[in-house]
Amino acid sequence: MKITKILVLLFLGLSTKYGTAQLKETYEKATLYKKDGTIVKGFIRSEELPNLTKGFCFKKSTLDTKCTTYDTSSGINSFTTNKGKYFSLFKDLKINNNSETTSLFASQLIKSKDGMSLYKSFYNKRAIFILENPQKETFALQKDRLMHGDLQVTRYQFKGILHLAFKGKLKKEIENLSFSEKSIARLIKKHNSILGFETVTVETKEKNIYQWIVNAGTGLGIVSDLTEVYGQAFLRIYYPDINRNISLNLGLAYYHQNKKTTSYNWYGKPLEDELITKMFSIPMQFQYNFFNTKLIRPYAFVGYNFSMVSIKDKSGISQIHNGFQKSYGFNFLFGYGIESNIKNGIYLKIEKRNEAGLHPFLFGLGYIFL
Repeated sequence: MKITKILVLLFLGLSTKYGTAQLKETYEKATLYKKDGTIVKGFIRSEELPNLTKGFCFKKSTLDTKCTTYDTSSGINSFTTNKGKYFSLFKDLKINNNSETTSLFASQLIKSKDGMSLYKSFYNKRAIFILENPQKETFALQKDRLMHGDLQVTRYQFKGILHLAFKGKLKKEIENLSFSEKSIARLIKKHNSILGFETVTVETKEKNIYQWIVNAGTGLGIVSDLTEVYGQAFLRIYYPDINRNISLNLGLAYYHQNKKTTSYNWYGKPLEDELITKMFSIPMQFQYNFFNTKLIRPYAFVGYNFSMVSIKDKSGISQIHNGFQKSYGFNFLFGYGIESNIKNGIYLKIEKRNEAGLHPFLFGLGYIFL
């Protein structure tokens, strides 16, 4: 138990010392268009783009140690990325039933030169859709919500705003509309189509990210009579278009566990023995990182594996029967853990997993081939 506490403290100490500077950030090429006509080329942090509203981190070179923060008051009209994303600044946008104004950046979903264009942003962490016509008139659509402490739902009348924006067209479709990106985008396309205006859906498909990962370490049980050593190798695949925090992990692992046991004979005399468990595993698991760019990244995972297990005592006598779903077979697996980068792809890991049996807490050191 003392060793477990020491390893946990060592993990936290090393991650605090090295982790802040070493967590990998990804950037993509971007071009900024300023009010005065100036064009600035550089790189923007990818992790900020999905929820970007008020500002962003920008570097002229990926070698720069610090980034420049641009916000809604920095003189930026719009910016584009090399992956096809287009963001526009909306100044003094009327929201909350025209009772307030705000300025924010919004990503373009639908582009139309002569018809309605559609943008998406966030206000107080809630999605807001912005319609813009060729005359640069804007219409903000917000979902009704029950405010904290209120007894009635605050209605933002997004259907009424659409009636106003469409000038009486598509009345039935608007009344049957649900507040979702897909539904609103479909309605905008139909509106532009019946008026004969060309519509372009902005495609921003990102490439999947592949990482080879290896790690090894030891496991310690809550009680001192259980120890384990292990080695793992994974191909980790991220799907940014679906969710940046979820990855598919395909792997190969080996676990060697020793557990001391005590039994008693007819006379009450203790008999010491040892169970030796060896397991080869081919896991397929989905992992969810709660924080992708934080100092310490907690995660949870779930999946299946195919494993081959051997459990023998110190005399070499097998403690399990041979056969499918006995000494080999498929198993449901799940668990949780914490990862923290140290330096140049090296990372620390604490994990608790259930995979054809419960493992002790696993403490390991790994390497990510970036």
